Amino acid sequence: MPEAFEFSTRIIDEYAGLFHSAMFNIGADETFDLGKGASKQQALKSGVSNMYADYVSRLCEHITRHGGRPMFWGDIAISMPEILDRLPENGILLNWQYSPEVNEDTIKIVADHGVQQYVCSAIHDWNNLLPDYEAAWKNITRMDEFGLRHGAIGAMVTDWGDYGNVNDPRMSVPGMIYGSQYSWNPHGPGFDEMNRRISRLEYGDMSGEYVDTLVQAGNETRFSWADMVTYRELDDGNGGLNDDVSRMLEATFGQDRWNADGITTVAEARERYLKTKSESLRDSGGCDERLAQLAEKLGTILSRATHANDAFNSAQAQLIAIAGQRLFNELGDALAVNGRKIEETSRSSGLGNAGYALASRIEEWFETYRSVWRQVSRESELRRIADVIWDYADMLRRSADSQEHHNDGLRP
Repeated sequence: MPEAFEFSTRIIDEYAGLFHSAMFNIGADETFDLGKGASKQQALKSGVSNMYADYVSRLCEHITRHGGRPMFWGDIAISMPEILDRLPENGILLNWQYSPEVNEDTIKIVADHGVQQYVCSAIHDWNNLLPDYEAAWKNITRMDEFGLRHGAIGAMVTDWGDYGNVNDPRMSVPGMIYGSQYSWNPHGPGFDEMNRRISRLEYGDMSGEYVDTLVQAGNETRFSWADMVTYRELDDGNGGLNDDVSRMLEATFGQDRWNADGITTVAEARERYLKTKSESLRDSGGCDERLAQLAEKLGTILSRATHANDAFNSAQAQLIAIAGQRLFNELGDALAVNGRKIEETSRSSGLGNAGYALASRIEEWFETYRSVWRQVSRESELRRIADVIWDYADMLRRSADSQEHHNDGLRP
């Protein structure tokens, strides 16, 4: 559509002048609705792959004419490798593959077509207070090795934060350091040794245990921020089932575990979702104790740090994340045990005083989290995070109120 192209080029022209770099990333990823809706008729005539290749090529040519060098995310192009030969010669394909078990197939495909590429790995902190550092390490080292093997011209470590970007950027530092090390030597120190070095150099911990403590904490996530948002958004905002979320979960879990056609109410969907989490939530008590011990260990290490001021800046965010994960795990356990009771908020059931207490602790935690957020970030998505926290606090209090009213009705 001419109007869409004109709109895109106008945005490019407005933004390009704000930066010194000639590199310009046009995005072009996850175009799942291309060839559907308004573009369906065009797709029937020319094909989705041709539509994508034509549009991306025209945008890249526009950037080149103005002295820039285009970059674009490669997931769609790789899924239609027949278009790789049609992409601009000076374009850089950003080949993002985030699985810890990633193989070299897509990197080789791009290289075989003569397309220049960056290999793009990830820190594995999205939708979580505590990153999965081991998954990040595996992903980063493998992508860097494959990139060197197949002549990639660069490497990028990405840091994503869906659902409000709850993950504090200071939690990403170990992952960024992984990228700095392995982009030039993917056969460098092993995971444990690398973490010992980061502990000493970044956090001033001569014992070398600091990052390993963070690794252990990340392994204790039982009910994540993604779980909280997904559970909440199964409600479409008007009390009805959010079919889009339900369909997404069917694609994630498979039809055997999540049959979207057989689920008709929010309560049914949320109960089914909690069943998918039942195994991980079973150990929430032991998990809470381990997180408490790990937080205490971080504090002890911090007291001996050789550059305490820098370490304290990061440790504050890390300890807040651990405290929050303890509460999220407790919330998940409360939902699993009392989920339908909370959903129905009937006069005969509820969490009682425990609901009031947990709601208050979650809100108090968030006020501390908010102040720590503002140390390094602007408001941005903070209000969206607040909305989720407050909704759960209200949910817990409604359940507690129903229990109190029920008790009143039983009194003589």
